[in-house]
Formats: sequence, structure tokens, C-alpha cells
Amino acid sequence: MAKELVIVQKTKVSSFPPLMTTIEALSRLGVEITLICGNELEENMDFLYKYCKKVIMLNIPDAKSKIEKVLVWSKIRYYVWKTIRKEGLMKHTFYIPTADTLLAMGPRTKRLHYILNLYELFDGTPMYLKNLKEYALKASLITCPDLTRAHIFRVWWKLPKTPTVIPNRPLERPTLNGTLPKNVVDIIEQIKGKKIIHYQGLITPDRDLEPICNAVKELPDFVLILMGKETDYLKQLLSISNNIIYVPFLVPPTHLIVTKMASIGLLSYDHSCLNNIFCAPNKIWEYSSLGVPMLGNDIPGLKNVIEPAKMGLCVDYADVEQIKKCITSINNNYELYANNSYAYFDSVSMSDMFTPIVLSLIHI
Repeated sequence: MAKELVIVQKTKVSSFPPLMTTIEALSRLGVEITLICGNELEENMDFLYKYCKKVIMLNIPDAKSKIEKVLVWSKIRYYVWKTIRKEGLMKHTFYIPTADTLLAMGPRTKRLHYILNLYELFDGTPMYLKNLKEYALKASLITCPDLTRAHIFRVWWKLPKTPTVIPNRPLERPTLNGTLPKNVVDIIEQIKGKKIIHYQGLITPDRDLEPICNAVKELPDFVLILMGKETDYLKQLLSISNNIIYVPFLVPPTHLIVTKMASIGLLSYDHSCLNNIFCAPNKIWEYSSLGVPMLGNDIPGLKNVIEPAKMGLCVDYADVEQIKKCITSINNNYELYANNSYAYFDSVSMSDMFTPIVLSLIHI
């Protein structure tokens, strides 16, 4: 009997590289996937059609404000349940990859047999935590990307067992067969000959990127590439130095073509919440897949991973001079850090990690 799974994602799958990994991994393990999603970029559709048995697009745009979010959640709730009824999916097992999707689907979700994935801790949003608890207790399986987070969830919600850990690691090392848009090629051409410190992801104040920008300002041989979606915070960072370069968001895995050019991969989170200090970024795995040494701030989620593996350094970002020293040290010992970074990628078998999901489908 075929193993079947319905994945519901209220926004773009391409906005969550770990979700793309999940879809590909489960498909390769023989799971037939029906995907229901709010919208998707045209350039990612071939990927979805390749690994999903059926793709159902709701054509609901992403919310751009808090008011729009309420409207979008209402539309998601209506059209997801309409689709579930129309397609006769009520008795299937569901995989719900994000808390936003779960909460948008609403209380009827508890009637389903579902696997709940939680990328974040949500301690900065108490209402999320409060509302998620009842859904977590009803889930047949809970997954999250880090062991510390798994135990925190178990303590908070008094779960009967520890959630299953599936790291935010790409399934395989990237082949990088794609091509960059011309505007990005032009940007890269302008910084030829410079050593690249690379940041990819959310460009928001909680990423605490100003100290890095101030350090790079004083290192003429380096440039800092900020790659992601444009924000007001980005504009603030670009004003610090001409050595700060913006590369627009690229659909995964195309963004890794730029990542591979980096001499140092940057990771940064402030101390505003547990979700930040116990972070579990897929950036670690993306940098590692390409053998890029890493620089992070000295929070447990980074320091306890990067430094034991000797694939980079962590430092208090409050000290610009120490940041500069770490950048110089990584540069001077590049081969050691690069080799260790590359080796770290093979420390986890993703096929083994996804086995609990497959087994949960077999045991229904």
C-alpha cells in the first residue's frame, strides 16, 4: 500500500528551504505527496511537480500587513478546508510545516491525523505558544530542527515524549547548475578581487548586523554581502559603508551560487528571546555543504555547533575589534576551517532523520 501524505503550506514552499528538503526526501523514500499551498513562484513549480503527486495552488497572495494577515488567514482557512473536502482527504495523514499554517487552518485541524513541524520556539509571541500547545498534544508526531528546542517544547507543554529532531540540512550537497540573474552577475562583477563575508536570510533588527557592518567598514580587503528580501533595516545597514553590498532574494537553490563565492559565512542573532539564542539555522548546513568557514556571535545555538566542529569562530558582537580579529584569524587559517566545515555536512544522514515520518505513515 502506497504511503500517502498531504502537506499544507499557507505561503510559498520556496520561502522555506527545509520544507523543500522535506518534500524531496519523503518523495525519494516512496511517499506520495499531495501539496496544498497558498501560492508559489513560477520558477519553483518544476520542483514541486517533480516531487509531488499532486499540487493544488490556492492562489492566495502573502500578507503585507497585519490587517492583510487577518484576511489572508481567513481565506486560507476557507479554501484549505474546501479543498480537503473536495479532494476527499479527511482520512489522510497531514504534515503541517509551519505554526502559521496550523493556526490559520484553525480548530478543525484537531479532527485530522497530523504531523506537526515547528521551526521556531515562539517565546517572543506568547499567544502563539498558548494556542499551539493544544495542537501539539493532539499531533501524532512533532518534529523540530534541534535537540535543545525539542526538550524545551517537551518541558513547556508537558509532552509525553520528546519531539523528533530533523535538522535544517539540505538533502545533498548542491550541484549549482543554475544561472544567476544578470543584475546579480553585475553586482558580483563589481566586487571582483574582494574577499566576501556573506550573510543570507532575514535582514531584520533581531539579526544584529550593525557590528559586523562596522567591522567590515575597517577591513578594506573584504566586502559584506547581504542577501535576502529588502527591508528598512537593510537601508540602514547599507548606509554604514560602501563595502556593504545588497544582493536581492534568490529562489533556492540558486542563492547557493552566491554563497559558494564566500570566504566567510555569517550567522547572527540578538539576545531578545530563546528562539534566537537557541537558534537552529539552515544556514549552518548550507555553508557547510559548500565548505564555507563561519563566523557567528557567541550564543549557544551557534557556539555549541561551530566551535566544537572547528569550522569557524564565535565572538561577542558587541566588540567590533574582536570581530575584526576573528575575521582575520579565519582568513589566516582558511584551509583548516573550510575543510572542517565541509566535513561537518556528512555528520548527519538525512534519510535516517526522515524515517520516523515514514514509519508513522506505515503504522496508521
